[in-house]
Amino acid sequence: MKIAHTTIYAPHQSGLYETTREIVAAERKAGHDSRLVDWMADVFLVDRGVPYAPRHWMNGADVVIDHNGIGDIQNISAPIVVMLHGTPEYCFVQAQYHDCDLWSAPTMAAAAPRVSALVTLSERYLPAWSLVAPHGKLSAVSPPVDLDYWSPNGAGFDYGSPTTNIAITDRWRPTKHSFELLVGVLLYAESHPGTLLHLYAAPDPVTGALAGILGSLRAKGVLGTVMGAVDATALRAAYRCADLVLTSDCGTARTIREAMACGCPVLADTNDTTPSCNMHDPAAIAAGIEALLGHDGPAARRATARTEAERLFDPSNTARGLERIYKRILRG
Repeated sequence: MKIAHTTIYAPHQSGLYETTREIVAAERKAGHDSRLVDWMADVFLVDRGVPYAPRHWMNGADVVIDHNGIGDIQNISAPIVVMLHGTPEYCFVQAQYHDCDLWSAPTMAAAAPRVSALVTLSERYLPAWSLVAPHGKLSAVSPPVDLDYWSPNGAGFDYGSPTTNIAITDRWRPTKHSFELLVGVLLYAESHPGTLLHLYAAPDPVTGALAGILGSLRAKGVLGTVMGAVDATALRAAYRCADLVLTSDCGTARTIREAMACGCPVLADTNDTTPSCNMHDPAAIAAGIEALLGHDGPAARRATARTEAERLFDPSNTARGLERIYKRILRG
């Protein structure tokens, strides 16, 4: 099958791009002629074994998958599938309160006769996306992560000698921040001396109220590394040596997939995929850390995280799920 995946060229800069590349790689491994196509300009490159094709290549494709919602679908003759990256809540909040309309693209796609299907990367998002997409057009597939690249094997970060290293790698946004997570770690650290919190993707520079909070955590001996934007190499090193990653995301977010693939246990917001708790309640966060780190030893916890990543986030499962959708569309 000839499959075109449209996106914007951004290696190691965008979770959306990395997810798209992983899907294409898995489809190619399954025997499909699957390629990346940049809507904005013709790109003639190969990214980690995955080739780009010029835009005219889409004209002969069996299926076109739009990952960014920015292309001119009127000029495409093949059936079109729109991938719904991210969470419905984030798209809604950005559109409603922050003058960043991420909601209209899936709404318009759902209504467009040229769009044959909309696909989300989590079944938990189906009820919310059903508010904009007709039931017959909406499907879910399992999310992928590159299990070779995000691996326990390789260089790790030297955290020194504290008893417990907890990492937060979420980006700080007005719609999603780690304030309660900081307080939850503080509560845990009060009864577990030697605990250090490490922040990646923190605001840079750190200013205002956050600067004061981090100063207080440092004075209490709880704050370790604080870094702004970090590349994938630094993230892999952090995940390979941290005892735990805390995230306000749910069970299939990019942060969770990458950390677990590197063998790092994850405590996430309430979900049915990973160990979780109410991330808006610092006391629940502290109890969740206690429960997760008090179960088994470090090696067993890391082995479990990796095994679960292989079960939940194998890109071949994503490719098979999409193939079923393609075949259904092509059958008419």
